[in-house]
Amino acid sequence: MKSRIEQDSEINRFCFCARFLGVSTPEKLIYDLINCTRMETISSRVDKEILEELERISKKRGVDRSVVIREMLREGVKEFKLKEALELLRERKITVWRAAEMAGATYREILDSLRQHNIPFPVTIEEIRREIKEISGD
Repeated sequence: MKSRIEQDSEINRFCFCARFLGVSTPEKLIYDLINCTRMETISSRVDKEILEELERISKKRGVDRSVVIREMLREGVKEFKLKEALELLRERKITVWRAAEMAGATYREILDSLRQHNIPFPVTIEEIRREIKEISGD
């Protein structure tokens, strides 16, 4: 059995490796290592201003530029999926549940997004009539 000092030393080395590799937590490092085999390499041309901004952000955070790019791509895809789901919801082509599923969000998160984007809750005239009948007891 390892002593507490040996365990702490191993944890500190693991945390150092996580920070060195630009990962925010040791748990995130484990996640990235497990999922690394599923990652693909892509390349893209970007404007000089974007490249400079990526460099600034990576230096400020003390992480590799590729970490920043992956996080921004992940957030961009998430935002795109949300906008797509909200647009279909606004057009009443899908339900709130389906929008949540499409956006990879919870039902409550979609409700919050509806409010933030000033999109009325999608309800049909028939649903309103049925609710009124149920409330009035008719």
